[in-house]
Amino acid sequence: MAGYVQIFVGPQRRPKGRMPIEVHTQVGKLLKSVLTAAYTRKGDYNRVNGIRSELDEWTQREYNYDELPNEWFFELYYHESGSSFARSLSPDVRAVHVGSLEQVKQILSQHYPDSPPLRALTKKLDAAIGSMQTWAS
Repeated sequence: MAGYVQIFVGPQRRPKGRMPIEVHTQVGKLLKSVLTAAYTRKGDYNRVNGIRSELDEWTQREYNYDELPNEWFFELYYHESGSSFARSLSPDVRAVHVGSLEQVKQILSQHYPDSPPLRALTKKLDAAIGSMQTWAS
């Protein structure tokens, strides 16, 4: 594990190693698609947004400016376009977003060593998946 300090939050930990930038891009796209769909369901949105925020922070610790310029960095996990104002999602659409979150979980497990920070983030993903599955249509 690698330690770091966040202003306003304090000491934090992240897995050692780093995920390739291209993979962060893929994970960011998956999370942004879920966030766009879950915009009006604040519990789901906030869970996924917290995951995105944590991965964004890990990326900042993994790469310096020369490796990942700000213009590219800011697009990895933020700046999704559009929002869905749907109050419900069909079971098929929910299944797509659950699949996206499951894929994020799998990708993170492939690219980071098993560690308490990764397990904590995986638990957050499990909570988001469970919440998305119970979203009534």
